[in-house]
Amino acid sequence: MIKSITKDILKDIKSCYQAQKPEHYIDIDETIYKQLSFALIDQSYVSIDEEITGFAIIYPYDNNIVLNPWFFGGLPIGQNQEERMNECLDYFKTSSYSRLEIIGIKDELQTKNIPIPFAYDYANLEKIIFGEHESIGEFIALKEVQEDLLKDIYHKAFLNGDAKFYQYQDEDEKKAFWKHLRYDLAVDDPCSIAIKLDDQVIGYVITYREGRKNRHISCMCVLPEYSGKGYGTKLLEQVFYLASLDGDESITLGTETTMKAFDLYLKTGFRIKEIYSYYIKMK
Repeated sequence: MIKSITKDILKDIKSCYQAQKPEHYIDIDETIYKQLSFALIDQSYVSIDEEITGFAIIYPYDNNIVLNPWFFGGLPIGQNQEERMNECLDYFKTSSYSRLEIIGIKDELQTKNIPIPFAYDYANLEKIIFGEHESIGEFIALKEVQEDLLKDIYHKAFLNGDAKFYQYQDEDEKKAFWKHLRYDLAVDDPCSIAIKLDDQVIGYVITYREGRKNRHISCMCVLPEYSGKGYGTKLLEQVFYLASLDGDESITLGTETTMKAFDLYLKTGFRIKEIYSYYIKMK
């Protein structure tokens, strides 16, 4: 059955998860439980049986829903997983949401027969930094660039690029996705920078602090006519330098493994932490 997640149901989900979770999944501590309460109670749904032996969370965002997001692994947890999955798919068919996503560790999702037509792999990357050298180029703080210009560069870069997530979004989703890059948090970050050429902003990097002594890159883009000319590398090297000056020890980001940017990140010292698969069903 599909139920709205209340305080009591979230407690049931936690108990079921702790009893049924795969061995390598993390435990739900007090901090995580508070975060789940904020994200899920009265805002999300769950497919669950009367005996609370298995579940699949349905998490809405924008005009989409995600199944068992975050550390839940994308797939139903516990008993009767196929029934839980089918119930979620039936819910999606009759809902007003335009897209359903299943996000999980690639090796685990590949063992399941998931009837969803679109898919791409997404890698979480990390670079350890220490004593990085300053890059050569004309850089300015991101806050010195008008937000509308940044959005314009973003859409031009991804419209002409190879990012599948952007291709799958409709026009409203493309506009709304900006908020997920955390510009509001990143605009004043000292490592959020833009690069100029002949007094024109041609690309930028959006960063913010995430975790202890770590900077996270939520977006890097360069105008199409300047792509492949080394400006992305210059931006990254400058971010590495600024982050090391600010006391950071690592940089993290995520990207699709089929994008050209993925190869650039590996060449500049990032290593793969894990690879997730995004399975997408669209109406």
